[in-house]
Amino acid sequence: MLRRRFNIWLLMGLMGLGPISAWDQTTASSWEAPPQGDEQALSHEASLSIPSEGEDTLPSPPPQAGQNGLRRQKPLAQPQQDVLYLTPEQEREAIEYIREVYPDRVERLLAIKERRPLLYRRFLSRGYREMRHLEELKEKDPERYDQRMEEKRLDEEARNLAKQYRESDDESERARLKDELKTLLDRIFDYRQRNRQFEIEKLEKRLAELKETNQQRLDNKDEIVQRRLDQMLGRQREWEW
Repeated sequence: MLRRRFNIWLLMGLMGLGPISAWDQTTASSWEAPPQGDEQALSHEASLSIPSEGEDTLPSPPPQAGQNGLRRQKPLAQPQQDVLYLTPEQEREAIEYIREVYPDRVERLLAIKERRPLLYRRFLSRGYREMRHLEELKEKDPERYDQRMEEKRLDEEARNLAKQYRESDDESERARLKDELKTLLDRIFDYRQRNRQFEIEKLEKRLAELKETNQQRLDNKDEIVQRRLDQMLGRQREWEW
């Protein structure tokens, strides 16, 4: 039973459904929250488990080197896999990125730095991951990078319009804001659909490559098995160095 559970967990990870790849994709949804006050707005993310009062303070474990020079926190009662130990320079970079892309949220984030350090580090880690992801995208595909940034800009504009709508008592003003918001949401939807289509095409290409490789292995089964047999028996094949 234990072995079966492990196999299921491993399969989910390889398929991108489990904790192995939970942070491989950073999207705008990581920062999507209604304009509320203080940490309530910052913590309005379905995948984020808000810590209890007794878990607000992070311990100071010995640094552990990780990918891209980052240091990961050691597990507490529950693993905090979404928290990174950023260097002061990386923290400044993350804050500047959030200030540029999410200007209405950076002050709320800084406001909880002392009172809710774990929550602060979680969102800062997400911001840093998103920043690095976009930097890589800018180098590999500048056109998609521009589209992603425009999508983020429109999303922030839509949030501001929604906030103005909720705060307005003028019916004519609310009607105008509602029309503008719908137009923006139409444009945002189109951007997101283009991004989804790109991901689908990338997956289809990868699947085609895997199918081709798998067929080649089937066609050359005897040779592959014989080569592995020779390796395991310590035999040196004639055409190898």
